[in-house]
Amino acid sequence: MPRPYIMPDTADHAELFGSDINANGIRDDYERMLLKSYQRSEYVAMGILAAERWDKLLRLLHSQEEIKTSFQALELFNDNIAINQCYYSLQKVDKSLISPVLNYFNNDQLLDAKYQAELLLLDIIGNNQANFTFHQKPCERFADFAKSVKKGKLAAL
Repeated sequence: MPRPYIMPDTADHAELFGSDINANGIRDDYERMLLKSYQRSEYVAMGILAAERWDKLLRLLHSQEEIKTSFQALELFNDNIAINQCYYSLQKVDKSLISPVLNYFNNDQLLDAKYQAELLLLDIIGNNQANFTFHQKPCERFADFAKSVKKGKLAAL
């Protein structure tokens, strides 16, 4: 499966993001959950692509270098809204599908980090909150995420 970047190898990486023994850029417990829970490869791919956005959200707490403008913050926030909307719409069709969001943010430390990062995004967005986008076809964002993989590095699952 494609992975669009390599996570930085820092001391707080393992503390916040968890272990990644096979060094493929995907937290081991989350990777195991994806492979055990999803029989369809597209659901595994969606889980990996969603994790890239969630990783970016968590990295925001350590460095705001990637998110410098209100537009970039708004884009990340809108991406997270689209991920949630997509899983919700797919669950209407496939009752067995469970969103991986709670498996990704699976402890109090990660949930708090998500909350703090979202507050930081809202602070960066400022008065542009009226520009939140509720995509008519939110699952198409996953196709956009996958296209961005072509521009970045690839790693195998």
